[in-house]
Amino acid sequence: MMRISIGLGVLVVVLLGFLLKDDELLKDKGVDLMAEPVKIDPVKVSPLLTEPETKPELFVSESDTSKNKSPVDEVGEEWQASDKMLAPVLIKPPLIALADSDDFIRAALAPLFPGLNGMGFWEPENVLQRWVTLINEVADGHVLFKHRWFLTANSSFPVIETENGLLLDPEGYHRFDQMVAAFTDADIDTAMVFLNENKALMEIVFQQFSHSDVFTLNKLFLKSIDMVLAAPIITDDMLVIKKMDRYYFANPDIEGLSGIAKQMIRLGPNNTRSIQDKLKLFKARLLELAR
Repeated sequence: MMRISIGLGVLVVVLLGFLLKDDELLKDKGVDLMAEPVKIDPVKVSPLLTEPETKPELFVSESDTSKNKSPVDEVGEEWQASDKMLAPVLIKPPLIALADSDDFIRAALAPLFPGLNGMGFWEPENVLQRWVTLINEVADGHVLFKHRWFLTANSSFPVIETENGLLLDPEGYHRFDQMVAAFTDADIDTAMVFLNENKALMEIVFQQFSHSDVFTLNKLFLKSIDMVLAAPIITDDMLVIKKMDRYYFANPDIEGLSGIAKQMIRLGPNNTRSIQDKLKLFKARLLELAR
């Protein structure tokens, strides 16, 4: 009955609309609607025949109850939000603007890597931007020289001339000992505090990379670590060939490795092993955060 009443109401409104419209048109033509009375014959109206309103019977089969479940019931049974997911997410804002962060970051890195103090690592401007960019390129496997120049040893790598050709002088591995020791001596807990306190600033730098919408900053750290961990530890003599003013590994399989892997080989097997052992500890802590 309600549906029929609504339908009749709509019909009345539409009919009145047409009558009013015709009334306006007639007024424009100067026609007097009341000039001549019009006789209207009575019209017999038959009562409306409507079907009795029935309510659907609810029948639940013992073998199949899925047909009578609402979408809300189905969603409720398949998935429930955990308390952890419903907890509010707090985003810690940066303590300082990125453009003004150099002195702040230097003061935080100095006690974290005391062995690097005085080596010029923190002197360039845009310290945090440089380090996040470096980590991003490590994750990609290749680091541009302009982003790693401050990690270059003071002297060139020495080579030894032998009957079989040019060999990397193992004494050259020690050029990186101080740098590697400073990294491996860093306290993991202090490093995690640094990441937590400066994550907002690093996120600002990270958002400038095209893949920032594909994975997170934490994933970037993990990818860079995995790239270093993939570097082989080689204890054999390393033959090299010289082309123009550069040295290349004579073994094509080694020369075909990523730039990061070849850089780790130049550090020597002991330094490579020390860095990888430290990064494994750091990776375990990062994975804890991702859980």
